[in-house]
Formats: sequence, C-alpha cells, structure tokens
Amino acid sequence: MGFQPRICFEAGDPHLVAEFVSRGLGVGLLPESVTRAHAGQLHAITLTRPALRGRIALAWRAEAPSSPAARAFIGHARAQLTRHTKGG
Repeated sequence: MGFQPRICFEAGDPHLVAEFVSRGLGVGLLPESVTRAHAGQLHAITLTRPALRGRIALAWRAEAPSSPAARAFIGHARAQLTRHTKGG
C-alpha cells in the first residue's frame, strides 16, 4: 500500500508501547485489553484485514520441571489447552 514504517522504538511490554503512543512518539499495535486500560490516552482503531493471529508456546527441560510450582503450572496449562481444543 506504499506505507514505509520508520521504526525508532521497540518494546515487548504492551503497556510501555501504549505509553510511547500516548506521548506522541508513534503508533502501536496493541491488544484490545491494553487499549481499554489506556482509553483516555489513546485513539484505538480496530484492524479487520488482514486477520491477526498469535501463538503462545511453553518449553521446559525434557527430563521434567524441577520445582513443584513448575510442575503445577505445566499441568494447569495442559489442562486448559486440552479443554479449549475440545471445545470446552
């Protein structure tokens, strides 16, 4: 479409991106939940094309997680994934 972005700032934290944008330092692509949290500071436009997709991945040592907390988290994540992939 002829648009050539000039990237000057990058941030992994979406709330930091919202802060940059609210101070006039550019535009950002943010989840709707973040734009709602900063509603008084941002002008949000919903993107409809192309459809946006994301993916989250988890990785851990093959020999097994080392702590009870890690084992509990992985068990919870697997249960949620199974529930969502079966339409639950």
